Amino acid sequence: MRQVAGLPSRRARKANEQQAWRARRRGLQATTLVAVVVLAVATAVATRALTVQSVNPLWLQEHFIDTVSVATYGGACIDTAAPGVARLCEVPWSLATDPGGSRYFVADKQGNAKLFASDGSAMADVSAQLPAVPGAVDDADWGQEALAVLTVGGWVYGYAQGGDGRLVPAPGYTVQVPGAISVAAGPGLLLVAGPAGITAYAWDGVALRRLPAFDLATTAAWIRLSKDGTRLMAVLADGRLLTWARAEAGWVPGPGLPGPVKAANFMPSGAGLWTADNAAARAYAFVPGGGLTEVGLWRINTQARALAPGFAGQDVLLLASAGVDYYAAGPDGVSRVAAYSAAVTGGSGYESQGTVVSVVYVVDHNIDMVRIEAQETLPAGTNTAYEVSTDCGATWTVVPINTNTTVPLGSCIAWRATLATTDPAQTPVVDIVDVLEVAQVTRRAASGEVVMKLVQ
Repeated sequence: MRQVAGLPSRRARKANEQQAWRARRRGLQATTLVAVVVLAVATAVATRALTVQSVNPLWLQEHFIDTVSVATYGGACIDTAAPGVARLCEVPWSLATDPGGSRYFVADKQGNAKLFASDGSAMADVSAQLPAVPGAVDDADWGQEALAVLTVGGWVYGYAQGGDGRLVPAPGYTVQVPGAISVAAGPGLLLVAGPAGITAYAWDGVALRRLPAFDLATTAAWIRLSKDGTRLMAVLADGRLLTWARAEAGWVPGPGLPGPVKAANFMPSGAGLWTADNAAARAYAFVPGGGLTEVGLWRINTQARALAPGFAGQDVLLLASAGVDYYAAGPDGVSRVAAYSAAVTGGSGYESQGTVVSVVYVVDHNIDMVRIEAQETLPAGTNTAYEVSTDCGATWTVVPINTNTTVPLGSCIAWRATLATTDPAQTPVVDIVDVLEVAQVTRRAASGEVVMKLVQ
C-alpha cells in the first residue's frame, strides 16, 4: 500500500491500466471540488489573503503484489504472483507419516479422516483401522508413541498401535490447549503451538504432564519434531522457518530460512529438512557450524499444502488440493510415484470466511469521510465487506463499497476486508483496494494560511 505518487517500480506496470479509470473518476468529482474551493475561499477571504494548496489525496492502494502493507490475515490467502490477489484459503488438511511403517494419515477440518497403508506395491485405503476422531482435525503428527491429532477445539488426542493393524486411543494421551493450531510429536515429547507460544508435555507411558523447560514463547503457524526428537522446526505466519536443537535444559536456537515457506518437515534421517512452495521442493542439509545449505531443488507440478517424510531415505509426501503425492528422491531429482500417491478430494473447498487487515497509516491531518473502491470477482454465493478505522485500529466503521462514508474524526487510518462464501467450491477474489479521502479538510498553518486537502 503506497501513495500513488510514490508507487514502487515493481508496481509501475499497473499505473497505465489505472490511468483511464482515475481520469473518469476525477471528471465526476470536478464539479463538487470547484464548489467546495469557492466556498472555502469566500469564507476565509474576510480575514486575510490565503493560498489554497492542492495536493494528492489520501490514496492507499493495495495490489497484493507483496504483503508489506498487510498486518494480518486469517482465513484469507494472499497470492503475491502478479497481478496479486486476496482470496479465501483452501480448507487445510493435515498429513502425518507413521515412523514405524508405510502408512500415512490424512484429515481435514471438515471432519474427513483417512488412513492409507502400503501392501508393498501400492497404497490401500485402510481407514477402517482408524477409530472415529472426536472432532474435525486441524493438524496431526505421528511420533514414536502415538499419532497425535489436534482437533479444532484445541484438544489433542493420541492413537497408538493396537491389534491387527488397528489404531486405538492411547489412555492419558489427551490435553487441551485453547486456540492451538499445530502439534508435534517426538519420542517422549509432545509440543502444541497456541496463541501464547509453544507448550511442551512429556509422555511417561501413562499420561501427559507439563514440561515447562521446553516451552517457547514463539508464536508459530506450524511445528514439527525430527524423528529422534532432537530438533524442532517452526514456520511462522510470515513464512520464515526457525529451528532449534534440543539440550538438557531446553531448546538452543539453530539455523533458519527467510522463506516464505509454504510447507516443511524433517527428513527421516534427521540430517536435513524439506521445504515446498507452489512450484518446487527443496532439500536442505544441516552443516557444521549450525547452518543450512540447499542440496537439492526439484520442480514439482503441485501446490503443497502440507509435507511429511516418505517411507525411506529422502522420499517426501506432499499434500495438494487433490490428495497426497509421493515423490521418490534421487541424485537427479524427484519423481512422483503414482502407486504410493492417493486421491483425497472429499473435503476440498474454501474456508467460509477470511479477513485481511492493513497496517496503520498516520496522516498529517484529520479525516472525516472516506471512500473505498475495489476491483473484485464475486461468484454466486460469495461476498466481501470493507471497514475503515481512523483511530489506529481501535474501532471500525463499515464502509460500503463505492460510497462516500462519514467516519469518526481521526488522523490515522487502516482498512480491513472480510471475504466470505456459502459455497465451498467458490471464493471471492479481491485484486485492488483503494482507500480515498473524499472530505475537504481545512486547517490553519503556522503562517496563518489556510491549507486545504483536495481530492484530485
